[in-house]
Amino acid sequence: MLPRKRLNRWLASHGHTRLRLIIADAGYGKSTLIADYVHRADVMAMWYRLDSSDGDWVTLLSYLVAAGRELHPSFAETTSALLTSISVTNVGRDIVLASYIAELETLCSRPVILVLDDFHLANDSA
Repeated sequence: MLPRKRLNRWLASHGHTRLRLIIADAGYGKSTLIADYVHRADVMAMWYRLDSSDGDWVTLLSYLVAAGRELHPSFAETTSALLTSISVTNVGRDIVLASYIAELETLCSRPVILVLDDFHLANDSA
């Protein structure tokens, strides 16, 4: 793997930003760049590769909870409970998403990167 020093420096210098989009066509090395950055920086990564079945927001969020549990086994217990009871309580997407974001912010003492790989494969409904 060829290190991309300039791009790694750029990612490191923008560590205070809450959202970073790495966009390019297939084969340009986006995933490799992020993997290299995570390896070099003092960050944790929640990595999820999207596919066409992730158009359903409940399914997608359930997988993102599972990704967080790879870092911390009790991550997102409130969000998980909301997702489990969604058919009974009819709780809205905004409430569940707000719960997830709040729990994401308390995940670890180190910065956490949420990587949504192959984002173009999920349809617009999520």
